Amino acid sequence: MDGNVDLIQVDAALADVTLRGKRMAPAFRELRAPMRRDQSAHAKQQEGPSGAWPGRSPMTEARRKARNRGRRVTKAAKAIGLGKKPRSTPKKILGRLPRAVVYTIGELWIRATSRVPWSGAQQDGLRVGRGVKLPARTFLWLSDQLIGITKDVLSTYVMKGWQR
Repeated sequence: MDGNVDLIQVDAALADVTLRGKRMAPAFRELRAPMRRDQSAHAKQQEGPSGAWPGRSPMTEARRKARNRGRRVTKAAKAIGLGKKPRSTPKKILGRLPRAVVYTIGELWIRATSRVPWSGAQQDGLRVGRGVKLPARTFLWLSDQLIGITKDVLSTYVMKGWQR
């Protein structure tokens, strides 16, 4: 018994799967929105991969309250809108960090980078002014839920090459 097997379609599908595995930018673009939602959820829940963020120090809280209490509001300050609300608290500033993230996409990677110059001190818990050690409040990290979404999106994208 003799037989011929035509593997042209199989070879074409394998070539497409291989190509998709090397050029994953469309899948990473699809992951941009879930990644942004994941980072915003971390800020809202005020948690990092190791648990809840540490609170502000009593000294920081006292300094913030004192600054806002003795603030003089002039006509000029009111005219430009400064007299309506107190200064930003560290919590309000920290809440801006996840929204200040830029997502850059390459063929085999997606990178999240904060545009805030001092965010590394907040992320990693570094020494800041006057030698004070800032507690780490990790805001850029991948949750288990996002990793699951990523697995699904990437595998679906690569396997679309096989399902022609």
